[in-house]
Amino acid sequence: MGTNYIDYVKEAHRCLKLDGHLWIAETTSRFLNFVTFEEELTKIGFDVIRVQEKGNFTFLRAIKSDRILV
Repeated sequence: MGTNYIDYVKEAHRCLKLDGHLWIAETTSRFLNFVTFEEELTKIGFDVIRVQEKGNFTFLRAIKSDRILV
């Protein structure tokens, strides 16, 4: 993930249809504050479904919802 990851997440929200799935796999060390990251996804309009850590990676699955809080 680049430093402008929010731009990519917003673009994913724009491109996905309602109930479309967003999958993110990133090294766990890249997240400074994971709770803040989840809150940002929710504000953009995604419902976080699952977060799982395996080894050095964090896998996140979210679904585009019909509400937008931004």
